[in-house]
Amino acid sequence: MADHVQHPSAVSPPAARRPQSGVVRVLVVGEYRADRFVAALARRTAVEAVLGGPTDVSADVGPGCGYRYLPADAGHQELAVLLEDERPDLVAPCLYPLGQEQMLPALARACGPRQGLRRGWVVHPDTFARLSTDKVLFQRTAERRGWPVPPGVVCGDQAQLATEVGRHGQPMMVKAARAQSGQGRWYLPDPDALPALPGAVFPLLVQQVCQGEEFGLELFTLDGHTVCWPVASFGRLDAQCRPGWRARTMPARLPDSAAAALDRFIEDVVTSFSPCGPWQIDFAVAEGKLAVLEINGRFSGMADLSRAATGTDPYDVFAAACLDAPLPVPAALGVAMELPVRHGASLPPAPAGIRVRPQPPVATNRALPNHFRRTLAFAQEAAVLHSWLSQWPDNGLLAPLNDALVPLEQLLAAALAPDPQPADDRRGRRL
Repeated sequence: MADHVQHPSAVSPPAARRPQSGVVRVLVVGEYRADRFVAALARRTAVEAVLGGPTDVSADVGPGCGYRYLPADAGHQELAVLLEDERPDLVAPCLYPLGQEQMLPALARACGPRQGLRRGWVVHPDTFARLSTDKVLFQRTAERRGWPVPPGVVCGDQAQLATEVGRHGQPMMVKAARAQSGQGRWYLPDPDALPALPGAVFPLLVQQVCQGEEFGLELFTLDGHTVCWPVASFGRLDAQCRPGWRARTMPARLPDSAAAALDRFIEDVVTSFSPCGPWQIDFAVAEGKLAVLEINGRFSGMADLSRAATGTDPYDVFAAACLDAPLPVPAALGVAMELPVRHGASLPPAPAGIRVRPQPPVATNRALPNHFRRTLAFAQEAAVLHSWLSQWPDNGLLAPLNDALVPLEQLLAAALAPDPQPADDRRGRRL
């Protein structure tokens, strides 16, 4: 990442959040990796946890965890009743990407009037919650503020949609304004594909399809202070828009121009929309230029990769910050990869120097697949991983094997350059 950001090694949020009783009563809204968050809290203080969500996985979240039912489409009034009943010291959203993301604005609205009295409610404000869950609002905001996003047009009806798709005459992406993760998105290779948009609800965003390499970045912001994990490469963009089906690599190098543009984008979001808690940026880089694809108001599917590469679990930082601990700056200890391995693939054994760990589906993360094996691999040097993957069969991964090797080759080329740049790809960041 860019070198011009200079800050101390850790940032302490100014407001104390630990209750005087010493026992933290925490309400976790949604079950997504809630076990990791609650376990991180319990390592620091006595915890009385209650899980609110549509699925009772409280036994998997932690010993003695209570449960309150919440529908996945719960509105602010239902959430306000839950908050009043439970009277928690700490509120933390762990919203599941599939089906619960639209609860974030409702939670922001329910918590808003109370957050000034209970500082431990680590919930994004309404402005950021809506920005991160409404693609039409995000596009309009980006254009107004000069953020680097793919060119797009908001269409209010079918006639305008047909006109825009026909006018561009090139592959387009159509996105619903407020859809759940992985839904409400259609790839249109040509105008003739327009009628095949099941369940489309206007307004819709019509966007030029991005080319190049996809990246992700996880962040945590509290009281205006932000820390970032290293950037991860999601590989070459494709029409399927399934980054979890491609090999993902952390850290990854960015061109200087893209890194600087990313810095400016983050600083403007933090200053203008005041995120409070975890968030994530999905972006692309083509010919050195940054294009922000979306932001999410939560840690993403790359949280396991972040933990493997840095040794710092994003959920551990989340929990520690809620208890007034300093925010660390997670730096890469080596190179981690998340590999989508085909079932039945015959793979060479991992040599010494590579740690391999499977990622099986768990009750608090149903997003993990069962039709292929997602595997984490870590080595201190990119060359070790590159040598091992080069021995894999061509059909070992869901995505082309060569695509998985490219980010490693970029790291190797940077290290061998006659005048190598500082290894800023390995550092986390603080703003």
